[in-house]
Amino acid sequence: MDHLRCVVERITYQNETNGYTVIKCRAKNYNDLVTVVGSMPDVHVGSVLQLTGSWRIDPKYGRQFSMETFEETLPATVFGIEKYLGSGLIKGIGPKFAKKIVQEFGKDTLDVIETDPDRLLSVPGIGTMRVERIKAGWTEQKEIKNIMLFLQDHGVSTSHATKIYKTYGNESIKVVQENPYKLADDIWGIGFKTADTIAEKMGFGHEKYVRLRSGLMYTLNKLSEDGHCFATREQLVKTGCELLDVEDSVLDMTLDEMIRAKDVIIDRIPNSPVDILTQPSGGSNQTGRILTLSSNQPCMESQPDGGSAAYQAGRELAGSGATSGEDRAIYLPLFYYSEVGTAKRLRKIYNNPAGFRIETEGLAEKISRITNMNYDEVQIQAIMAAVQSKVLILTGGPGTGKTTTTLGIITAFCKAGAQILLAAPTGRAAKRLSEATGMEAKTIHRLLEAKPPEGYQKNEEKPLEGDVLIVDECSMIDIMLMYNLLKAVPDSMTLILVGDIDQLPSVGAGNVLRDIIESQAFQVVRLTRIFRQAQTSRIIMNAHKRRTIMKRIMSFLLVAILLFGFSTIAESASEVPSAIDAQSGTDYANADNWAYFGIGEGRAADVFLICPTVDMKDEFNMSLEDEDTKASFLGALNMERGIYEDTARLYAPYYRQAAMKVYSMEPYEREPWLALAYEDISAAFDWYLAHENAGRPIVLAGFSQGADMCYRLLEEYFGDEALYRQLIAVYAIGWPCTEE
Repeated sequence: MDHLRCVVERITYQNETNGYTVIKCRAKNYNDLVTVVGSMPDVHVGSVLQLTGSWRIDPKYGRQFSMETFEETLPATVFGIEKYLGSGLIKGIGPKFAKKIVQEFGKDTLDVIETDPDRLLSVPGIGTMRVERIKAGWTEQKEIKNIMLFLQDHGVSTSHATKIYKTYGNESIKVVQENPYKLADDIWGIGFKTADTIAEKMGFGHEKYVRLRSGLMYTLNKLSEDGHCFATREQLVKTGCELLDVEDSVLDMTLDEMIRAKDVIIDRIPNSPVDILTQPSGGSNQTGRILTLSSNQPCMESQPDGGSAAYQAGRELAGSGATSGEDRAIYLPLFYYSEVGTAKRLRKIYNNPAGFRIETEGLAEKISRITNMNYDEVQIQAIMAAVQSKVLILTGGPGTGKTTTTLGIITAFCKAGAQILLAAPTGRAAKRLSEATGMEAKTIHRLLEAKPPEGYQKNEEKPLEGDVLIVDECSMIDIMLMYNLLKAVPDSMTLILVGDIDQLPSVGAGNVLRDIIESQAFQVVRLTRIFRQAQTSRIIMNAHKRRTIMKRIMSFLLVAILLFGFSTIAESASEVPSAIDAQSGTDYANADNWAYFGIGEGRAADVFLICPTVDMKDEFNMSLEDEDTKASFLGALNMERGIYEDTARLYAPYYRQAAMKVYSMEPYEREPWLALAYEDISAAFDWYLAHENAGRPIVLAGFSQGADMCYRLLEEYFGDEALYRQLIAVYAIGWPCTEE
């Protein structure tokens, strides 16, 4: 660790939200001003700083001192004091009055302000009101410094200390002393493990209730990363004991109190043939339920065992008696109410008599004539059902004609004058749907006008406009995204969900499409016939034999996923962050949006290289308009370039990658920002395939967030038989590829 003592000459940039600061300092033995970067929320021009940190070379700005901790001392010279007071540190004192005050009191100026501020009345131009403002400003600055010193003394980093102060203000010390685990509840970027470290340094008891409660909440959130909407009591207590290192009897009592306080919701696990879906202890990595919605009963509400007022509409529980506590499902409220809300919205849409209906007599012949396609009996049944239903699920394996049937459904509604909306979970799926239908298709996030961090602009108050919504690749939709989508669907709209339940499940919690189908509440049309053009495809035939896309990939892809042992993430030192428009796409026909574009022309193979996370500033997604950030992005890529450049052509797009702080969120919170990043990666890969690849062998390569994007490309693109033959390897570095 290096040390640097310096005087702040200029503050180049300071983020008021997280305290990230870029300052220019004068230091002994350095002729030029030194650039210092780090979280320093309360430094001012003229401050004397004692810094610890390390020197680094930034691709754009050159040599900088990256600060880890700092101590501030007051200036001792008359010149330093004048500059310090004139920096705007204290309300009521600017450069003009700073000069007058220092002329009056010299080196004693700061002692006068601290001990006898009324003496300032002797300075020409300073009256009683200004003195009171100076007193208040000086007291506020002392309080901030005391809070920051207290937090740093207890092992809190300056960046976390800034967030704590911004959240709690003058109550910061009190909050941290009483319950440091409250930080994990209230502040993005501070999780249980960080709060636990702070609490340990403050001497908090190992079995204190606030610690055990926070640990159990953390455990439920970690389980959601594996796709689980809930945990059983046994599962939660066992996992919690391993995390918290306490006896299970202690956690049992904690969990009972959490249930009583409604921190979690407890409910019975379904055990009828229809209700039983994927159990937490089973082989699947996803536990989620749209609990049984009876199609022959009216919408109804009941109370969950945890005492909450809202509950699943029309639910049937097998058996009449309550199950034991060990057999209960324990939810975080967010996931519980997403399930409840999804079921209630589906029921409300289904029960609403308003909607677009089409006369079916002679319709099949008209659609076949218009589309020039011969539909089989089941496909005709699907088209007829779609034009007469409010909610329809169309499912089937690869090659069974889901897209062809969807085109017939769209044609029927178009001929009747209906306004149709098309959507899919990913950019690639939306592009395929658009190409197949000739109509605009959007990602669900774009359809809902996602604008991080405000959220979805389309919702129950501002619903979607149209008559019919068709959503493709629904197996990839998690419970929270489905709930947000359905909130934006008006009751009068026809809803058609298309997907293969044996394809890859959603990234987030829940197994929504399968659960809706198994609820037996809505009409489901299953396509099973594999058409002639698909029967020659070994990909499709093997998928029907194995029924999971992951096994299909394992059967046909020779994927070398190499996990290397380095994990350094290049940091961005750009001085000024900029906001992004979450609605704007990225044009990869523009060479400016490529960091590498065919470097190594004439080589036989291509490497599609995806940059790791470099944007460390305050935005949620990187802006492609910020040239400083793009320079840091290029610097991070250059660290990996040498691995590949001697043997392959390099293609590396700039993309609106998610900032590091997104990865500190809970998994269910981070996906909108990651989806925006993947939207760019998918668009870049599409453009590369169409205009550059020319059939050459492909290597996907990425580190950190880049590896995450590689997996998404692998899952979405390489089921295509022609494309999988081009894939040599996937170098996905520093990102988990299995549950282990």
